[in-house]
Amino acid sequence: MADKSRYTGHLIDFNVRAERMGWLPSAPQLGTNPLTIAREAEKRA
Repeated sequence: MADKSRYTGHLIDFNVRAERMGWLPSAPQLGTNPLTIAREAEKRA
């Protein structure tokens, strides 16, 4: 069995850690604010 003292916290804590380590899929990290991208797209439409 796993040592319970090494695994404290809530499920969201583990999800945050996994996200930071790149283990979970997530929205792309953009270099530009998504609202700015939407405004530019509206101008071009």
